[in-house]
Amino acid sequence: MLQLLSLSFGSLSISARLAKRGLWMAAKNVSVSYHSEMSPDMLSSVLRSGVCPPEYASNIGCFLDETPLELVVMVVEEAAAHAEERQQIWSHVARLALQYGSARNEFWAMTPGVELGSEGQQDDGRCPVRQKGQNGRRISGSDAKFD
Repeated sequence: MLQLLSLSFGSLSISARLAKRGLWMAAKNVSVSYHSEMSPDMLSSVLRSGVCPPEYASNIGCFLDETPLELVVMVVEEAAAHAEERQQIWSHVARLALQYGSARNEFWAMTPGVELGSEGQQDDGRCPVRQKGQNGRRISGSDAKFD
């Protein structure tokens, strides 16, 4: 029946998703409004290591809060070499969200298989935590003042 309609459900593959260059699209997306342009390699490195250089703090904050979820999934798939690394990257995303006080923090914490122990709930100084200004709005990057 499916062949009559020219439909087929072949084996699942992420090759089409990889061809869309998710890391490149996300890196461009998070660099639009910021002084520091983040390369796809830097975004991949931050996600794989969980360590964010201070000059990319605003970019990572934008990635966590504003990047469409479909694109985030593409980025994780592209950055991960294998399933175990994919799970580690999701864990890093959740930890970075905690460090930044991401608007999607609760969503990232619900990621299946992600376990945030007490070490994940503490700011270790690797990425600045977004702060609230006097008017209650969040500030980040060069506008934030850290002790």
